[in-house]
Amino acid sequence: MAPVAVFEGGTGTGKSTIFNSLLGFPVSRTGVRRPQTLNPIILLPRRMETVFQEADLFPDVLCRWRNLMQAPQDKDEQPQDLLFILHDFAAWQDMILVDSPDVDSVVSTNRTMAEDLYGLADLVVFVTSQEKYADRLPFEWIKQAERTGKPYVLILNKLESDGGLEDLEAKLRSKGLHPSGKIVALPRVGRDDASLFQTRELAPFAALLESFDKGKLLRAGRRSLMKAARERLDALVSMVDDELSIAAGLFRGIESVSNETEERLLKSLKFQLGEETKSKIKNHVRQLLRKYDYLRSPRKWIRNLILFPLDFIGFKRRDADDEEQPFERILHRLPLEPLHDAQAFFQQGIATVIRREAPSSAMYAEMFEAGTFLSREEFQVHCARELGAIDVWIQERFEQVRHGLSRTKKAGIVSASILSGCMLLLLETVVGGGITLLELLLDTAIVPLIPKGVLEVVVYDEIKQIGRDLDERYKRAYKTVLAEQRQRVMDFLMDRFPKGSDSSDLKRAGEWIRARIEEMEFES
Repeated sequence: MAPVAVFEGGTGTGKSTIFNSLLGFPVSRTGVRRPQTLNPIILLPRRMETVFQEADLFPDVLCRWRNLMQAPQDKDEQPQDLLFILHDFAAWQDMILVDSPDVDSVVSTNRTMAEDLYGLADLVVFVTSQEKYADRLPFEWIKQAERTGKPYVLILNKLESDGGLEDLEAKLRSKGLHPSGKIVALPRVGRDDASLFQTRELAPFAALLESFDKGKLLRAGRRSLMKAARERLDALVSMVDDELSIAAGLFRGIESVSNETEERLLKSLKFQLGEETKSKIKNHVRQLLRKYDYLRSPRKWIRNLILFPLDFIGFKRRDADDEEQPFERILHRLPLEPLHDAQAFFQQGIATVIRREAPSSAMYAEMFEAGTFLSREEFQVHCARELGAIDVWIQERFEQVRHGLSRTKKAGIVSASILSGCMLLLLETVVGGGITLLELLLDTAIVPLIPKGVLEVVVYDEIKQIGRDLDERYKRAYKTVLAEQRQRVMDFLMDRFPKGSDSSDLKRAGEWIRARIEEMEFES
């Protein structure tokens, strides 16, 4: 394998002219129009064609293969195509020459290709000119080469006075760069950029290229590539760790906002849930008591007889039996207003957390665009699902109470109903509301007439437990909907940020590269 020498330089520095002059043949385009080097050109010994084709070093770039004599006449190439020119020059069988796009090109793909070719190089030929060497960019590239140990040659082209070379050397030293013995000065050529250097003008540079030990160049190039990879990997690890730190802050903040939102929601539901649960439980207690009430039919007959005149004149009244309905229809729907209020508080908290932990991010807007926050329709769907589960559970619990009573316990309820029968009849007859008034006076009118021991033994403790369980299930239903919202936000962040294992994997790769670099340095 031959070492790769890549010509890098800014726009108009004359690197393509130097490239062509080494061959004595106009392979790479030159001229006054900028930029001229639209196609990266790799001058490749024909014997290496198969090796490079199989290596496929640039899988995302269209590669074209041409013979040397076809290159100047071929007009089919598009900008950014990679052009391989095959040759049989005896002088360049041991080195691959590459003319790179301008490092300061206004075309971003050209700059990217120049960076990629720099990484491929075993030797970099930096070309600058007397009017361009004050630019910042060439010094950054040279500094990178010295930091990673990549061999390089610096050409000061278009030199018009001896003071120019001394001035460049002083600027390099001021920046901590020491390219001793690696600077070649070339005079301005001809009348235009299309002219080639004469052999004697280019001889010092050609001799310098020939003097390099090709084996050492290859080893130094590989070592430099590994060091550059290590630098980029270290930078990537640092970036990933920063991202993980931001993600950890966001996760902590979201967890805190979620807990506070849940706490506020449950506080707002405390009175409402308690009253609704009380109403539902009372209704089922009455159904359970009336099931074993021996005075129920006589009371209904007497009440109808007393209230017959009212029926005759058209007064409408409700029958207690007509009010019984399946439990699914008795349960109230979960009110959405508390959830909507909680959602607004949650979103405001998320926005605050993002501003604090990732102030330069547009993450909050991206969450909206991605549909991360639940819509009102989605709230309804989730609430309906949770309500259905509560319906099934409460029915099963009351059925267990109804079917689980022994004969003795049923007798207790009968005796309790007899004791309260007169008062029930009085209430129904006087008011005419039947069981309607009883619903309002259950705790004040019925419970005091039932022997305490009988009620506790029969159903009272079980009823209270059902009430407590129902209250918790309502709260759990609301919390489940909130948890769904929280999980959506967490999933959004987990998809956006790296994982801890990513950092660990990168660090292990960095350690492997460091070990290889040490081996290379020991071998050299």
